[in-house]
Formats: sequence, structure tokens, C-alpha cells
Amino acid sequence: MFASSCKHPIIHLLSCRVFITEKPGKPLSLEIVRTLKNGVNLAWKPPASDGGAEITNYVLEHRIESGIKWVRATEDRIGPDTSYTLKKGLKEDMVYEFRVSAENKAGVGPPSDPTAPITIKEQISTSSILIVCRARFSSGTSICRQITHICSVFDNFRQ
Repeated sequence: MFASSCKHPIIHLLSCRVFITEKPGKPLSLEIVRTLKNGVNLAWKPPASDGGAEITNYVLEHRIESGIKWVRATEDRIGPDTSYTLKKGLKEDMVYEFRVSAENKAGVGPPSDPTAPITIKEQISTSSILIVCRARFSSGTSICRQITHICSVFDNFRQ
């Protein structure tokens, strides 16, 4: 931001202030948090410079891997948040790259560095799978364990 005061050399009553606002810098550290069946969850850090004005929005774009044309991913206003979940508009099993730009009252700044190409598909989080196995050995001893990946059934169990 640049501020200046000026006075007219003849009319001493006139004074003015000039504030110059620039577009913000490029957002930093854009990363893919998670892919969805037809979307993606992204997060980034704000740009080092806001251009002298509050960042009011971010613009998210994508392109097919090694494509030429970047396409705006959503018409939604993302606002000043530094994460966004794009829930539709992408095709499963296609490979995409993403980038994001910051916007203030002076306009949209340069885009972030693009993400590495990623294939869009539903991810299953192993931490969200909880299987409780209840089994009784032939000796009558019961066991109860929480297993986060696979619950195996052995031949020496009786249900």
C-alpha cells in the first residue's frame, strides 16, 4: 500500500490522500488433502503479500493432466478460507492438476504453483473402519478386540 498527502501550490485548502492497492501475491503450499469420487479437498496458505487490502476470495482452477487450458472449478465464492472441498464437476479416474489464486479489491493475483497430477477416486480411510470381532475359542475363553484393518476368522473359533 502506498499513501501520499499532497497540497495544491495555489489553493492551500485542497489536500488529498492516495492509497494504492495491488493484487495479492500467489497462495503458498497448495496441497490435496483428499480425493473424493467426483471431487477433491484442497488446502493452502495465504500469499506472503495481500497487496495492501484484505483477501476476500480465492479462485480455484483445474485442468486435465498436462492440458493447456485452466478451467475455473467453481463459481462459488470460497471467501477468505484457505481450504475448499470441490464436491462435483470432476470425473472419476481422470487425472487433474489444481491451482488457486487470491483476490482482493484490486483484482485476482497470480496463481499458486500447481499440484502434482492426481487421479480422482474415492479414498477409503482405514482410520474410519472399525470392526469389532467377538469370538469364543473351543476352550470357552472369549476375546474381544478392535481391529482397524482386517478381522480374520480362524478355524479354531466357534461363534
